Amino acid sequence: MEGFSEILDLDDVSLVSSFDSMDLIDEEMDWPTRCLDAIKLGDKVDLPRSFKGPSRIIVCGMGGSAIGGDYLKFWLLNKLKVPVIVSRDYVLPAFVGEEDLVICVSASGNTEETLSAFYEGVKRGCRILAITSNGFLESFCEELDVPLVLIPKPKQPRFALPYLFFPMPVVLEKVDLLSRDWRKEAEEAAEILKKNRDYYMVKTPIEKNLAKKIALEVYERIPLVYGFRHYAPVAKRIKCEFNENSKVLAVNDVFPEINHNTIVGFEAKDSLTKIFTTILLRDHDEPLEIKTRIETTKRVAIEEKAGSLIEVFGEGESLLARMFSATFVGDFASIYLGILYEKDPATIITIDKLKKELKEKVGTQEKIKEAVKKLKR
Repeated sequence: MEGFSEILDLDDVSLVSSFDSMDLIDEEMDWPTRCLDAIKLGDKVDLPRSFKGPSRIIVCGMGGSAIGGDYLKFWLLNKLKVPVIVSRDYVLPAFVGEEDLVICVSASGNTEETLSAFYEGVKRGCRILAITSNGFLESFCEELDVPLVLIPKPKQPRFALPYLFFPMPVVLEKVDLLSRDWRKEAEEAAEILKKNRDYYMVKTPIEKNLAKKIALEVYERIPLVYGFRHYAPVAKRIKCEFNENSKVLAVNDVFPEINHNTIVGFEAKDSLTKIFTTILLRDHDEPLEIKTRIETTKRVAIEEKAGSLIEVFGEGESLLARMFSATFVGDFASIYLGILYEKDPATIITIDKLKKELKEKVGTQEKIKEAVKKLKR
């Protein structure tokens, strides 16, 4: 890569650490423990008998707090007999009602879209539960006697994925939708993350560190992250991590849909396509039709037209292990890419500005607070 020798040295531990103001690399390193701790937190929550056998699961959240719902949906796509719907909005879909389980997820407890959906779910008489660390959502649950999984307050919500995801399958187990067998998958996921974190840590040199290699390959290009089926939410997660940790634009998409539209975009002139690095999320056990689509897409479009190509294979026997192992390397890569751009991966300046202006001009959180008081009466 042109200018490669002039960019920041990712093997310089003290230099890398100087950009990581909140020690987010250490936060990521702690994921294996947090996966299992989160299950224990889910085990502690008491649910009413009326919660059993819901018709649908609605996960309400935004950003890093919502992505766990996508993981739940695709992980259980061929197992769960009821639909999992992820709602990223102020309002709940019109069909959501008393027979549905609504899980409101907000790491901070102050996400106004999630608070609004929570309030609407309570008004409709839904079976409702929250996962949060603090804020308005915690206080609303206490005021209205709504079941709550209280997680540790994260340094940044997006790094709380284990705490935000793993209580949800515990809840599905409690409402008789999921057997305890899923816990073996969780244990395998935690073991693989524990093994792999040594490969991605700052002290591990570039030649042995896939996360650093990905960051260097994506540097000064736009990442395209493509997955299939259970890797669809992982692709979205990695895209969002590039946005927030690296402060770059990124794109995610999914097979086989991209073969019906996106692939044609590679016919553009080289000056447009060469600015992209394509990251393919792969599986060692891909169905023949998916594997053929991916390999053919590589040959007829990506390898010829894109600036570069990276393949990341999920590890493990279970789907959950493979999903989280691919997520893990993507998270580390996004942190390292931000540091290559000499950015602090913790900061989200534009989001903070937006939230401040919304609070001043709309005041949704305070409005819902007053509305909840009236419900309590």
